[in-house]
Amino acid sequence: MTQPMDLAFLSASLTQGWYIMTADYESPAAQFAVGRLSGHATLDSIRVALTHGPSSHNLSTHPNYAMWGYSGGALAVSWAAALQPSYAPELAISGAAVGGLIPNLTSVIETINMGPFSSAAFVIFIGLAKAYPPFATWLEFALKTYLKEVFFRRERELCPR
Repeated sequence: MTQPMDLAFLSASLTQGWYIMTADYESPAAQFAVGRLSGHATLDSIRVALTHGPSSHNLSTHPNYAMWGYSGGALAVSWAAALQPSYAPELAISGAAVGGLIPNLTSVIETINMGPFSSAAFVIFIGLAKAYPPFATWLEFALKTYLKEVFFRRERELCPR
């Protein structure tokens, strides 16, 4: 989701004459924190922009392009950079910039547990459960009985399939 802070950076980029493309790297199923999916979606969106940009937006047929992401976007960009040589070797990406990177989901969850940002773990767990059915099965088993109903009800409300 684009935040007001992001708009300042996007506006500055547009005033430089840059084209901007943003990807729904979490998929319609809201699979946040699923690195491989995020990386593939980011690279696929670059492919689409390069395929259709020259004819529909007067984009150069051989533009210089880079990836940029912060926080959840950094996760997508870092996975895209790691996967690019094998998944999209035809893409000549000039560079990648990331900030606020989530380097290790386990470490993040342990750090935020019981604190003011602990609700972020919910989003991570839901994203992983939607992408990996064995994790969803484990999660259902691991949650305390009184939390299961609340957890899965919120999941259905916030992230419909």
